[in-house]
Amino acid sequence: FEIPEDAESEKLLCKGWKLEGDVLADESIIETAGNGVGNAHLDIPEGKNLQDSKTIKLDGVLPYIQDLSILTEKDTGSLDYVKADDEIKVIVTMNENVRLNGTPKIKLKSGNGEINCTFQSIDENKITFIHKVSALSSNGSVSCDLSKCFTELDTILDEAGNSCKMLESETKTSEIVIDTHIPNPPKINIASGNYHENKELIISEIEEGAKVYYSSDGGLTYEEYIEPVTFGTGNYTFIAKQTDIAGNVSNLSEGVVVNIDADFPEIVGFTINKVDGNYKVGTEIPMKLSFADNVKVNDGDVTLVMKNKDETKEVEIPAKVS
Repeated sequence: FEIPEDAESEKLLCKGWKLEGDVLADESIIETAGNGVGNAHLDIPEGKNLQDSKTIKLDGVLPYIQDLSILTEKDTGSLDYVKADDEIKVIVTMNENVRLNGTPKIKLKSGNGEINCTFQSIDENKITFIHKVSALSSNGSVSCDLSKCFTELDTILDEAGNSCKMLESETKTSEIVIDTHIPNPPKINIASGNYHENKELIISEIEEGAKVYYSSDGGLTYEEYIEPVTFGTGNYTFIAKQTDIAGNVSNLSEGVVVNIDADFPEIVGFTINKVDGNYKVGTEIPMKLSFADNVKVNDGDVTLVMKNKDETKEVEIPAKVS
């Protein structure tokens, strides 16, 4: 009795003895109604014996993929972006317990290309595969065509020895996106130079979803860039980098050297080149202000506020600059 594909029966019935030579004719044996996975046997009519009778399991059902899950430990939001050295796990659930006759492989779609997954483990009807993302992995959304995913069907067998079969085309999608592209460096919108006012650090050309980090000390320390940052007096070397949503890190931007002197220099000295005394109207009184740094000033730019000794009177006097 040749078991046909997809046949599955709890027992066989023998309708009678009809021999063709020394072989029992096919029509002598029928399958019972209904399907099952129990042990099948020949049910011999009363009064007749079957020599060396055995218990038979009738299993013509080929194992196939019942479900497939594509997973990653990364969690980057509504889509899970993975980069080089991250792992993608594929768990295949078969319709029955299976065993291996070799090393199975499975392939997934990724964008316009394919990625191969290697066997990791088997547990009854579950087979686990792993793909370690590399710079050569095809970039894009990851999915699986269940009609084409296994590359070596004869390596997966059920307990009866039936080889795995592929189902009609069905695509299993995932929320995983492979992204191994290195983002471009961001741009710092300040030119190197000397400035006498506070400067605002603005960083542009940021990839969507990326995080940006900047350094004001040439790369010794970094801060995350959220919004423009104002810098006052000091010497700075600005550089920046960005990390995309998958975790790929850009190269560093070009360094920008900025020297800011935004504080007006302190007055360090004040002298009057006249001796104490009374002076008539129209007398010029030379005064000298000394600052901690060079200053530039024109006539009319400076007004002195003069007070008498007991500070009961005050007058503003425009000063002529020599």
